[in-house]
Amino acid sequence: MQNTRAPLLIVLVTNLLNIILDWLLIVVFGLQSDGAATATVISDYAGLVLALIQTRCHVRKLAVRQLKAQMLGKNSAVQQHPRPSYRELLQINSPLFVRTICLLFSFAFFTAQGARMGDSVLAANAIMMQLLLLTSHGLDGFAHATEALVGRAVGARRIEEFLTVCKASTLWSIFVAVLFTFSLYLKEP
Repeated sequence: MQNTRAPLLIVLVTNLLNIILDWLLIVVFGLQSDGAATATVISDYAGLVLALIQTRCHVRKLAVRQLKAQMLGKNSAVQQHPRPSYRELLQINSPLFVRTICLLFSFAFFTAQGARMGDSVLAANAIMMQLLLLTSHGLDGFAHATEALVGRAVGARRIEEFLTVCKASTLWSIFVAVLFTFSLYLKEP
């Protein structure tokens, strides 16, 4: 839908709130790993509430009944069973679903292993995970923008625009990745 502002706002609010709460609860109040865990839970739920508010506002703008009718295949003259529409949707999104499940498993496994090593390791891993997510979401912004622009260029069969978008997004992604890497390197003890 080429709406990059809503996810960006959610990610920024969640990560900035987590950083502020980490500093406040760990450094100011000295809660150590309990502070890191509390900060993560509060910021994640704040991101969820913001996402739900944005979704509700967006759904109000859509013709929900028309979308539901399309999903159920009711637009054709002959009434169809809903499975073909859902099957197509699931086939298109199955690689993304598998990727997401693998990522969630990896993060959960990483957290569980850190918890076995003690509170300090768990807290350090939580902060490291937030830095990883901040970096990945920062780079995902380029991916989302590139997907929309490349789709438009390919749809219009404009190869020059396609190449320009690919080149620009690659250069900016490299620049931001190096910037993140350098800033994380400076934070090393």
